[in-house]
Amino acid sequence: MKRFLLINLFLLIALFAMAQADTGSQAEILFEKYKHNFRKIDADKPVVYRFRFKNVGSSPLLISKVKPSCGCTAANWTKQPILPDKKGYIEVIFDAKKAGKFFKTIQVFSNDESSPVELIIKGKVVWSKK
Repeated sequence: MKRFLLINLFLLIALFAMAQADTGSQAEILFEKYKHNFRKIDADKPVVYRFRFKNVGSSPLLISKVKPSCGCTAANWTKQPILPDKKGYIEVIFDAKKAGKFFKTIQVFSNDESSPVELIIKGKVVWSKK
């Protein structure tokens, strides 16, 4: 019985120590803004917006994946680890093929505890007069 209690006590101490270590350092992404309105744009003319962010955490931030909600939107991003207090970007390219209002989401996956973060682009596509 003593052995059982000692093993359980040791396991509780180990779990507590691991929990304390996990909360010590964390990457944290903070965007300057989470939405961008392109307003009116011409159809068949891609537009680009660069969402800028900062790692406000205490360990390096790693962006593992950026997932746009549809095929008309693509993304490029900072691929190397972003150190604490350093900045990075998510560049979104929207290429509209039809007229009308649009509302697109972009999911950003990282080692931040709140991952994924959602970014939004919106606007209205119009046919330009030639």
